[in-house]
Amino acid sequence: MTMRNSLATAIAAAITAVFLSVAVQPAKAATMSITQTFDTAVSASNAGWTTFRSTSGSNNYGWNVGNEVSGTGGQAGGIFTRTSSGSAGYYADLTIGQSGTTSGTLDRALETLTMSGLLNFSNTDFNGAIRLGYFNSGTFGATGNPFIGLSISEPSGATTDPMRIFATVDSGSSTATPILINQNETYSFSLTWTPTGGGAGTLAGLVAGTSVNLTAPAGTGVFNAFGIMNGFSANSAPALNTAGSYVDNLTYSVVPEPSTWVMAGAGIALVATCGEVKRRRRVRALAS
Repeated sequence: MTMRNSLATAIAAAITAVFLSVAVQPAKAATMSITQTFDTAVSASNAGWTTFRSTSGSNNYGWNVGNEVSGTGGQAGGIFTRTSSGSAGYYADLTIGQSGTTSGTLDRALETLTMSGLLNFSNTDFNGAIRLGYFNSGTFGATGNPFIGLSISEPSGATTDPMRIFATVDSGSSTATPILINQNETYSFSLTWTPTGGGAGTLAGLVAGTSVNLTAPAGTGVFNAFGIMNGFSANSAPALNTAGSYVDNLTYSVVPEPSTWVMAGAGIALVATCGEVKRRRRVRALAS
């Protein structure tokens, strides 16, 4: 067999292996992290960020041109009001599932999920809950909709007191003691969900410099979206609203497009093949 034929055979075999590895997906998805900085409304939209009922009632949130969070233009958020489950809304990336679909491929029983970023919240007369994290858009607003992330609530005292943050898994597991954040100040967070078997797991990390370690019992949850949302109260009250409340520089887990793995695999195959060609040339040179 000539070296040219050998090279072609090696490349074909490597690319075939990559395609087969993509076609026969294991139960556990191969994830990677991406970061959204909300530079422009168009760039966020092109990356999959979509609004749903986020401007209904007195709600008014989504992409925002301001710089309260990071000091540079572009962020996500706005005004959130007390909203019932039946009127729940979100601003979220709906393409974290495989192939940019909304089929949901991140399973809490299998995947290690990460989330980090910056947040800056303020209050007028809010009385409700805002969530930031992983959810399923197909069952959004329904009782028992799966969720992993942060819940932000109104101050426990005066309207100008610190707002409260809880690490939350679904609606039944939250940290008992809230983390307090001063209004109109920027804080960072970094959390990792680690499955421990049977749908149980831990949500641990730092929120506003405070250590968090929440253990969640066995449960089910498949996620196809990541974002900020509201609509978890027994009733809606549009007059009970936040002031400007925003997040930015969000990093979260996604399942890459199959083409990402194909390109990566083809690149690895090409590098390996080139290395083999160089090795053969070196052997021939030594033999001559």
